[in-house]
Amino acid sequence: MIKKLIVPKEKVGIRIDKVIGEEFSDLSRNTIQRLIEEKKIVVNDSIIKSSYKCKAGDEILIEEDKPKEIELKPEHLAKCK
Repeated sequence: MIKKLIVPKEKVGIRIDKVIGEEFSDLSRNTIQRLIEEKKIVVNDSIIKSSYKCKAGDEILIEEDKPKEIELKPEHLAKCK
């Protein structure tokens, strides 16, 4: 899933991780940092660093990881005597 954000003029000069965190509360700062390192967050079709400071009108695209499917299996527990 890709999220898109156009930076408003009120967010000019603010670090990208903070702007994204404020706009998308479901993404933690750690997740945002990891996505930047993995080049899954781009600004105006360019790869950026986490220190990037936003400019008015920047188009931020965020490629989110798909949740991993897990399979739960029951575990046999021995009864205590």
